Amino acid sequence: MEADNVPPEKWTEALVSSWLRSIGVKEQYVTKLNEEEVDGRILLELTEDYLKKETGMKSGPALLIIKKRNELVDSLQRAQKVHRNQDNVKREDSDTNNPPQTTGKTSKAKETDTQALSGLTSKRDCKPRPLGKDDFTYIKHNVLQPESGVIDLIAPCHEYKSFAIAATLDRTRLQAKFAKEVLKFGNGCMNIRSNGTIHFGVMDSRDDAGYVHGEIIGVPVPEKDIYVDALDHIEKSFSSADGEHVRQCIRPPQFIEVIEMNSSEKRYVVEVDIVSK
Repeated sequence: MEADNVPPEKWTEALVSSWLRSIGVKEQYVTKLNEEEVDGRILLELTEDYLKKETGMKSGPALLIIKKRNELVDSLQRAQKVHRNQDNVKREDSDTNNPPQTTGKTSKAKETDTQALSGLTSKRDCKPRPLGKDDFTYIKHNVLQPESGVIDLIAPCHEYKSFAIAATLDRTRLQAKFAKEVLKFGNGCMNIRSNGTIHFGVMDSRDDAGYVHGEIIGVPVPEKDIYVDALDHIEKSFSSADGEHVRQCIRPPQFIEVIEMNSSEKRYVVEVDIVSK
């Protein structure tokens, strides 16, 4: 939709109508709001009471419009917050590794800031969730740093799995696939006494048309227990003594929300930390 690249407060009446259709509002109400000259700024101020009293709209569609409008505003605010945090981290790293010495570098920094504000739908580099951190979000189509093996026994390893097909399997097969990948990665980390994180919902192949390696896509997670309970396969794969040790090293899955503009679909990157003893 054309409105994807335009802030809601700058939407024209036509863009508002397009958005209303995209969320399933009936054409009669789309036409009525267009006749009332509702543009983006007015859309942000609408109330359910106004829609029902002034336009004669039924409670159902009025509630839908307000709910979807609020979800849109909330997702944009969260996306902007994530981008600001990532930009701050990048600038701090840049200042540490490349202290400014010339006006040329200053211009380059300004150019970077300008690019950071150029839109939230482009593919931008980002950093993975720090090991052990719970409160974190990703933005869809951002690109994580390349997968890494052992560098210095301090920096954690990372492995990506798109899991696009596996996430659609029935419960039993999904759990078996998830447990297999986690245990394989976990064994590798523990054998070399390194920490690491395996990420499900991140593209792991350059052959996926339209995507790049490390691109955040996320997977639908209708039931988080499916992934949590999948690690019960550990008991079936090791002796009781070894199984307890492995359990301590393989941490419970983390469900990192993936934010996508103009979408209310819930998608997550499912991540499992490996903390070697």
